[in-house]
Amino acid sequence: ADADSLLPVASKAAIVSWPYGPAANTDYVLMVGTPRQSNVTTMRVWRKIAPYEGGGQWVYMPVDEGNHYPLPLITQAYLPMAYHSGVALIVGDDNVVWQSVDQGITWRKSTTYALPSSVQGVVTSMTTDTQGRLWLLTTDGQLWKGAVDQ
Repeated sequence: ADADSLLPVASKAAIVSWPYGPAANTDYVLMVGTPRQSNVTTMRVWRKIAPYEGGGQWVYMPVDEGNHYPLPLITQAYLPMAYHSGVALIVGDDNVVWQSVDQGITWRKSTTYALPSSVQGVVTSMTTDTQGRLWLLTTDGQLWKGAVDQ
């Protein structure tokens, strides 16, 4: 497939970045999005190493038969994504939290970052703060603040 066909739908993509440890003034950038094709059962994942002065090459992370843990298709309207303690997180359908510890190659349902059963509505956004807490906002107007016990 050509690279353009592997790009996600523009209105259904999320991007998160974090400092890239091996190089100063550089971020690791991860993009997750809904595929353009209707017969695809996994999300599109792209990533790049982005120096602050510009540049960096986007690389598509293909799903092949050797990867038994791709990010399944998320059909809800929102793609809340964050990076916390070395883990990329995205909230999928039914408020299931998916995590990747290898910068977007493999994804598993998270038990560490599972949402409380009292969360109402769909999570619309997720972020972290400088004190290491996760923040979630839902369609029902709930604002959740949490910390992961380490």
